[in-house]
Amino acid sequence: MPQQNDQAAQSDFQDPRWIRLRPSRIALTLLGAGVLLAVAATIWSEPQREFSPVWLIALGALAGGMLVLEVRRQLLREPSAVVAFYLQRLDLDPLTGEPRGLAGTQLGLRLRLRDGRTIEDAAIVSGAFVLPIMTTVPYRLPGDRWWRRSRILTLWADSLEREAFRQVRVQLKWR
Repeated sequence: MPQQNDQAAQSDFQDPRWIRLRPSRIALTLLGAGVLLAVAATIWSEPQREFSPVWLIALGALAGGMLVLEVRRQLLREPSAVVAFYLQRLDLDPLTGEPRGLAGTQLGLRLRLRDGRTIEDAAIVSGAFVLPIMTTVPYRLPGDRWWRRSRILTLWADSLEREAFRQVRVQLKWR
């Protein structure tokens, strides 16, 4: 059964629109540096005040646990991690390519998760942050509750091909 899922995923990746993601060394470096700085700032922030060894152990365990969870997510090891995506116009019929109606162009997102699921109609919402090194893509899923304003797909410059990253930034900036 897993081989069938892998074969289906490989055949679906033959579509040239899919942009594969890979782990970002930039994100991992910033994550590690942030944890080290937080621990160092906590330990050396007030030298005249003594910290209890219990607090230091608890702080180290908490920071280490958070680091392990985030590194696992950044390395795309979580079943719900996005491993591929592409941008699409939601106002076009996917089969014919013809406009569905007179509504304005809305940019959407199609996501492939690590566990093999595909999310078809994620709508990109306003608030995309576009920089040459990092881009965030806020999106909503059709079944999201009213209180969940958006989910965010963070794209780092080293997590996808250079030309694909440029095209995503252009589409988000000029949509």
